[in-house]
Amino acid sequence: MASDHLSTRELQAWFSHYQAAQHTQRQRMVEHPRLFIDSLNERQSQSIAKDLRGGPERGWLLSWVTCKHCCNAHTDA
Repeated sequence: MASDHLSTRELQAWFSHYQAAQHTQRQRMVEHPRLFIDSLNERQSQSIAKDLRGGPERGWLLSWVTCKHCCNAHTDA
């Protein structure tokens, strides 16, 4: 892992996923940390692209659903 230079932000994301991972996944993460970070970045890029394809209405809808869930959580408690 010492040969794969990760930024502080990348290292934080890597460690966060490492803590929640199973043993075999942890081994792969340690063996190929750069590959893990690159795949994580790619998934995030694809998610952002999907949201952008939906247009501003999709963004508004996602925000509204989030607010609705938060309001429901507060009224249920």
